Formats: sequence, C-alpha cells, structure tokens
Amino acid sequence: KLSTRVLRVLGQNPGKFTLQGTNTYLIGDAQPYVLLDAGGGEPAYIPFLETALRQPTPTSGPPLQTHVNPLVSDIIISHKHHDHHHGLPAVLTLIHKLSEGDKIFDELHPYIPPRIHKFPTPSSFASEAEGPSFDSTLEIISRLPVDYFEHQENSPFPLIHPLHDGQTIHTLSPTPTHLTVLHTPGHTTDSVCLSVVDDSAIFTADTILGEGTAVFEDLGAYIQSLRTLEYAASALHRPTPSGAPGNVVIYPGHGPVVSDGEKTIKTYIAHRSEREAQILALIPYTDTSLFDGSQPGTLQIEGKSVRSIVRTLYAAYPPAIWPAAERGVWLHLIKLEQDGKVQSVRVPVEAEVEVGKGDDEVWVRLKQDISTESISISRHIL
Repeated sequence: KLSTRVLRVLGQNPGKFTLQGTNTYLIGDAQPYVLLDAGGGEPAYIPFLETALRQPTPTSGPPLQTHVNPLVSDIIISHKHHDHHHGLPAVLTLIHKLSEGDKIFDELHPYIPPRIHKFPTPSSFASEAEGPSFDSTLEIISRLPVDYFEHQENSPFPLIHPLHDGQTIHTLSPTPTHLTVLHTPGHTTDSVCLSVVDDSAIFTADTILGEGTAVFEDLGAYIQSLRTLEYAASALHRPTPSGAPGNVVIYPGHGPVVSDGEKTIKTYIAHRSEREAQILALIPYTDTSLFDGSQPGTLQIEGKSVRSIVRTLYAAYPPAIWPAAERGVWLHLIKLEQDGKVQSVRVPVEAEVEVGKGDDEVWVRLKQDISTESISISRHIL
C-alpha cells in the first residue's frame, strides 16, 4: 500500500525493459476501486490481485452506492503495449468470480460489471513487435460472457469507453478520488497519464519511469507531453504543515515510486535537451545556399550518419548497446529535421561509406531552411 488511496500490485513480469515488472494500481480509499492497467497476462499476477481485492477496507463515510461492483468499477488501460493490457481477460474473469460470491447482489441490487477505458488510436489496429496488440486483447475479451464487463451498444467502440484529454473519472468509494486524464503521446500515440489532485500525485505509466529514462516513438510529441506533465505537477503542489510547497508524487508504470515528481520531470526535459545539443554539436554546418541543383553529383558535403554519431556519443559504453542507442539518436534527428535544424541526405550507391543500418543516409546541419528536395552528394561523407 503506497498511500491511503493507492495500492500497487506488480505484474510478476520482471525483465530488462519492465524493470521489476509492470506496476498496476488499485486507486481509491475503499472499494470499488479504479484499476490502472492489467499487466501482461502472467498467471502469477492474478493471486496477488485477488489478495489485494480481498483486503478489508474502511467502512466509515457515506454508504456505498448499491448498483455498482463492490470491487472494481473501472479499468483504465494506459497505452497499447502488451505488458499493460494483455492480462485483461484474466482480470475480468477474477473480478466476476469474486463478485459471484458476494450475496448483496439480487434483483433489486444487480451486479454491474466494470467499464474498460482506453485512449483510442488507429495504431492499435496494427500488430506490434513488442507483443500482442491491444486488438488481440479485445478479441479475447469479446468472447467472455457479456456480464464480465460493460458493453456499449450502437457505439464505434462497443468494448471500451474512449478516453479523452481533460476527462475526469472518479472512484465510487465513500470518499471519491478524482482522476484527470492527460493525453501524453510520445512513448506511444495513445499514452495517457492520470493527475490526482486529492493525492498530489500523477500516474505516469511509461511516459516517466521510476528509474532510468523512457523510450519513445515521437520525440517532439514526447517533449511536449513532458511539458504537459510539468505544468500539471506545478498545479498539484499542496502546502506542507510548515507552509512550504509539498512534493508531487509520481506513480510510474515501471520502477519505484518517485517522491519528487516535479524535479524528475524537469530532469527528463533537461536530459533530452542536453542530448539534442550533443547531437547537433557533432553535425557539421552546411551552407544551404549551395543547394541550387546546378551541379548534381558534384556538390561536396560533410555529414554524419546515425551510426557515426552513436559511436561518438556512446564511446564509453559497450558496443552491444549501440544498436539500441541508434533508434534514440535517429528520433532526435527526426525532431531536429522537423525543427528545421538538420537535413537528411540519401547516400548514393557509389559513395565510399560504410553501408549498414543508419548508414544509408547522413545528416547535415543547416545554416538556413532549405527545401526537402533530394540533395546529391560526393564521397566526402563522415
């Protein structure tokens, strides 16, 4: 139990990328809870979740609403990666099994199953290299009995309730906890975080981790999302008894709780800015006035490939990690290109360069904006 409103249940899937495992959270000071994420489908997760759901909860305060599930009212999926949603079928089965044994349900007080929430995105329909896609999970739960979760008839999303930025979801426990949805694309297009004003806390899923740095699909969107979180954290400060501002707590999707959330968010932003500056410093300037197309094939340009940048930036690290670092550097370059600071240049077949992943194009630093027309280059490539 992390606070009076937050109980963490590990997904039992420790690993290189999941750290000690996926963090799933029961949110609320009493039943019915909101469950954030459902793990990756590890069978060992379900007994731990069952133990957490069976824990006695406070009975003080206003009486519970009678027409709700006394265990879980809502399940929020933070994003499309399988280690956060593939356990959903087993979770729904468990909740229904436990609820069947509760004698308060009758014709006057029927069982109302939990709602499933997720931010919709077209990319969820694509298969994913990381594991089963969210669509595959939806296909599995669609075969569950109809009373295992709430369906929406005549809706483009019959199985889930689509989330939207700024939406508020509140627990139905005696003292409600209010969760504000923050759409934070970057790690994935559908990533969301939850801001909790009642607890001065933010659930960041994989946008910010408990240790290390997060991976991302779109760096520009990711940095903007970090700034969204920075603003949200600044609005959550709650004064301590001494009158000083209190810390904002981060509950991440992987790793330990972060006690100084605002500082960590600023560190994430600073790290990305520093890495961007390091990459820019390695790329030589090119006089864009030379790109007039008058002498195709003869223009001499010095450029840097992704691989050469990684070899310099990560020289102190084992070469085994360089391939993984290439993707991060490439995403930085894509953002810099969108910002008009660099330009990618295709390497011709006859160029005497080391051809391989990241070496079929080089990057030049621009002194001024140029068009995106193809640029012919000679053999002067670094």
